Order: sequence, then C-alpha cells, then structure tokens
Amino acid sequence: MSTWLRNTFRSLLCIATFVLLETGVAWGVSELVAVWYMNEHGFSAGEDLSNDLGLGILLGLAVLPALLVASPFSWCGSIKAARKILPEQ
Repeated sequence: MSTWLRNTFRSLLCIATFVLLETGVAWGVSELVAVWYMNEHGFSAGEDLSNDLGLGILLGLAVLPALLVASPFSWCGSIKAARKILPEQ
C-alpha cells in the first residue's frame, strides 16, 4: 500500500472515530439530562418532554460543554486507534 493511500485511510479513520465518539458523548449526556429532568419535574412519559422549552435550553447548556471537554480526549483516542489499525511501515 502506498504511503499516500495509507495516510488518506488513516485520516478518514481518525475523523470517523472522532465523530463516532463525539456522537456517543452527546447522546449519553442528553439521555442523562432528560432522565434527570423527568425525575425532577415529575414527568412520567417521554412524550411530555417534547413541548418543554426548559429541557431544550438545559440540553444546550449541558451537551455543548460536555462536547468541548470530551473533544481533546476523543481526538487523542481517534489518533491512537487510527495508528493502531494502520501502523506505519
């Protein structure tokens, strides 16, 4: 495999892993916030949350900082994974 092709695949793998990790962080934090909000305000079903603006604001305030904190860790992890899967020769 040529060096250019290996570097291209490694870059694509790194980007895909980063996006996957960040998506997982965003999903996990949003689920935690939704469950906390349901317990705090006494909602029994998730359908009641769709009309609540406070949850949307709370999600924005919780998910964005979590993504900013997780970004360096996700980036380092994706670089390590890409180097492990496609090592240099």
